[in-house]
Amino acid sequence: MVPWKLRSLNSRRGIVREIQLFSTVLRQPDRSLAVLPNGDLQKDGLINYTCLGISRVDLAFTLKYEADVEKARSIIMEIMTGDERVLAEPPPVVVVMNMGENGLEMQARPFVRYEDYDPVQFGFRQRITEHLNAAGITPAVSQQDIQLKSLEETR
Repeated sequence: MVPWKLRSLNSRRGIVREIQLFSTVLRQPDRSLAVLPNGDLQKDGLINYTCLGISRVDLAFTLKYEADVEKARSIIMEIMTGDERVLAEPPPVVVVMNMGENGLEMQARPFVRYEDYDPVQFGFRQRITEHLNAAGITPAVSQQDIQLKSLEETR
């Protein structure tokens, strides 16, 4: 049997090297082997992300509420459409997922060939951050305001 790739099995990721009677051998990205009981595979199921040859990369980021969302969307779309690893079909999108506690929670969602998944995921995070910062669009960060009062003031 030819090895096949999957993205996740029991929160493990890698290439299925062998399916044995009682276990499945998985080569993980760090080149270690994981031997997983087949009972877990039957109970938890399996999602094969590679059977179609493409995967969607979900890149989450949060912008301040006052950020120019359309400008940010335009910058990120330019990054995605300018990279030959990003497929034209299905087309990449940038979406607002939620109005979060600290800002607008957004996602860039390019589709790529499976073998380009990790390079795009890791490389795009840095490129998006650099391009947004250069345009004066800074990410939202969690913050808390703390007021300190002396004991004298509390009496």
